[in-house]
Amino acid sequence: MAEHKVIFLPDGIQKNVAEGTTIMAAAAEAGVELEGPCGGRGTCGKCRVLVKARGEEEWVLACKTPVTEDMTIEIPQAAVALHRKSALTETDVHIKIEPGIKKKAIKVKEATVEYQASDTERLLSELGNALKVFNLEALKSLPKAVRKSQGLVTVTMTDDEILAVEPGDVTGRLFGIAVDIGTTTIVVSLVNLLNGETLSTASATNAQNIFGADVIARIEHVMKQAQGLEQLQRRVVNVINRLIEKLSEECSVAPQEIVKVSIAGNTTMGHLFLGLDPSAIAPAPFTPVVRHDVQVEGKQVGLKVYPAAKVTVLPNIAGYVGADTIAVILATNIYQEKGVTLAIDIGTNGEMVLSVNGNLMACSTAAGPAFEGAHIKQGMRAAAGAIEGVRIEEDVMLRVIGNTAAKGICGSGLIDAIAELVRVGIIDQSGKLLGKEEAEHLPDNLRDRLST
Repeated sequence: MAEHKVIFLPDGIQKNVAEGTTIMAAAAEAGVELEGPCGGRGTCGKCRVLVKARGEEEWVLACKTPVTEDMTIEIPQAAVALHRKSALTETDVHIKIEPGIKKKAIKVKEATVEYQASDTERLLSELGNALKVFNLEALKSLPKAVRKSQGLVTVTMTDDEILAVEPGDVTGRLFGIAVDIGTTTIVVSLVNLLNGETLSTASATNAQNIFGADVIARIEHVMKQAQGLEQLQRRVVNVINRLIEKLSEECSVAPQEIVKVSIAGNTTMGHLFLGLDPSAIAPAPFTPVVRHDVQVEGKQVGLKVYPAAKVTVLPNIAGYVGADTIAVILATNIYQEKGVTLAIDIGTNGEMVLSVNGNLMACSTAAGPAFEGAHIKQGMRAAAGAIEGVRIEEDVMLRVIGNTAAKGICGSGLIDAIAELVRVGIIDQSGKLLGKEEAEHLPDNLRDRLST
């Protein structure tokens, strides 16, 4: 099948794709952020791009336009303010770090004619003959590590398994990553497992978005397409791997040094990451494949970390209340609060957790269509030009991301706007938006903004 070169502006990213691939799919393969909340139906109009080919220009919908020749694609409003979500992780969280993985430097005796013990036997002897299973990756690295450093090696291990053997003393380097798989945004943090310090954080759009903005659309894709589950799993892993690569370069940490991975996300996102069929989550009684935590190795899910790295997907509460809510509960310590406390997580999926003296109840609803602009005429995500704050005094004042001209309004702006409309009496207690004749209490410049 013929391939064509596609160049994405303004970043100049190039990708060769098979003829017939949609521009939306080509962008996802290239790692280019492009909106597609309607799941390729061509109804939202938010994947509109400018195609330049053969000296001509044309505005098209990326989800409906195939690549049939070499072309240049200009993406408007390409700068997405993902750093705002990443910045939330910069707050210090005072917890005792317990990664379940540790390193120990030991000196392995040299084998002799009189002492013909195997490499594993001699290593275990120095560990106090603790009963441990050698991971195959550790066995592969063991002989070279022992002989390269005159027997001085560092053993990476859990309570019952040896994961890795490295030459020399590298006990000062133990790293893991924490991953938040959001329906819209994926955030990855690189963590020093020795002291719990977050070294750096990176985020990107979840590339599954070309199949729809919400979990139902993605479950439908799995149900309707033979390769749907594989496509969704591959896309989310590819994004995580790109972010791991970025963090590794930034912090001078080799991906092979990452030995622990923790994954949080809603129930559907967790299933798709693991390659588990989420089809039964969509209809009542909303049954997931698994609710308890799942432990796998990095190589089993395609992560570009140490192959035997321990990957933990946090447990789910129910079909639509997932591990991301578990993370909120743990991070806020809401289960230890006295009295009545409410935790709210507003994302593509919105969850609430109510604590009454430590007794917890949780629920969820679809928030993305409202707060991320999927079905709002002037709605948009938190990108440059999005109204993120509203204040109504004598006039309407706006706070816009990037301090630029307003192009639309995102979730926080919508919440602010509604709160202000209620505060000044433009929306009454029933939720009705007053007309001009009903708002005599308002200044003229505000009344003039209302319809009759």
